[in-house]
Amino acid sequence: MERHNEGVRTRDFSNLIELFAENAELRFVGRAAGPFVGKTDIAAAFETRGPTDELLLLDERGTYAWATNPETPAGRILVRVSREGIVSVVVSVV
Repeated sequence: MERHNEGVRTRDFSNLIELFAENAELRFVGRAAGPFVGKTDIAAAFETRGPTDELLLLDERGTYAWATNPETPAGRILVRVSREGIVSVVVSVV
């Protein structure tokens, strides 16, 4: 979350991208984007269509809100990690 928010502030997501495994996947449910497969594809997505608002984690189940609307849940983020790094991120948008 910290690296995501840093990327939003600086428009440089490289510190976040380095956490992903080479064969990672980023998928969205409820939004017409992706899937993005592989670290290079994910990096390109953040570079060209990166988020413009910081995330707030609302609970341990991955429910999140945007910082500009902190009282309203925006969806859920599910992250899978292995020894290689982040292997899967599924972002469900409400």
